[in-house]
Amino acid sequence: MKHTGLVGGIYRACSIFSALAWISVLWLLGASLLITLPLATVALFDAAARLLDGEAPTWRRFARTMKESAGASWVALAFVALPASLSWALLSVSRSGAGPLAAGAGMAMIAVTAIALAIAPYACLKASGDPLSVIRWIGYLAMTRTLRTLLAVVPWAGMAILFAICPSQIILVVASVAVSLPALGSVAVLNTKRMPALRRARPQGIHAFSQFTSKGIRQ
Repeated sequence: MKHTGLVGGIYRACSIFSALAWISVLWLLGASLLITLPLATVALFDAAARLLDGEAPTWRRFARTMKESAGASWVALAFVALPASLSWALLSVSRSGAGPLAAGAGMAMIAVTAIALAIAPYACLKASGDPLSVIRWIGYLAMTRTLRTLLAVVPWAGMAILFAICPSQIILVVASVAVSLPALGSVAVLNTKRMPALRRARPQGIHAFSQFTSKGIRQ
């Protein structure tokens, strides 16, 4: 039966919400051991990308993505952990009386950490499991798609604000899509299907970076 009009809109909205909630459940299960959090986050972004393409998320695909991204996800974690560690160290120094300079640098590192959190899982997907390609993709996005990279943080910031101000009566509803909806937004922003090929982008400033190794980014 084909639903149209208002009923069709409600039906589609409920279908999308249930899919997002299911992705969140899969992420929670995948990240339950904590050590598997990076793997589950990459699989979260993959499920969001599949949902944008009209595919229903499945636990088999989620588990396979976690397995295939094992090596690349740890490289992505290092890119997140480095600025996070620096921000923690700088903010600790600022509290010990080092002044506003250290505090400002610490806040800047927090912003860098947020950006890394938003793009590192997507870079793992584009790297197709190759750890070295994760580095290339992070650099590619940061250097040639800077605006997209910054906008990828917006869905997560918006969800954090929504989670903080939403009434307690609907907190469970918001929590059920608290990770899957921002991931969907970040993937939509970072979607590189319409981006120019890397070779065409090299003359615009990425040539030196792409020579980091003899292999190009795996499309």
